Amino acid sequence: MKREPEHMSFSQLDVLCERIAKSPSASSIEADQARDLRNDLRLLKHALQHSMTFKRPALNGKTVGQFQNEALKRRMANFLTATRDRWD
Repeated sequence: MKREPEHMSFSQLDVLCERIAKSPSASSIEADQARDLRNDLRLLKHALQHSMTFKRPALNGKTVGQFQNEALKRRMANFLTATRDRWD
């Protein structure tokens, strides 16, 4: 049984987005969205390492970076769920 995207790590999500970006069966819109999500992940990783803003407390004991992490993971999981036939 395969894992659902919402339970995958960022590296697993990234690999699946790369697969869609390079898939000849993906539409240009799907491929663009996959590339955008991969780029957003790279930018978020960079920001988390180099920006103090992402380390500041936000709500419920979480940092700004944790909220950004969760939001991106949700976006990636939603995209991959909607395009499952391109990578499954």
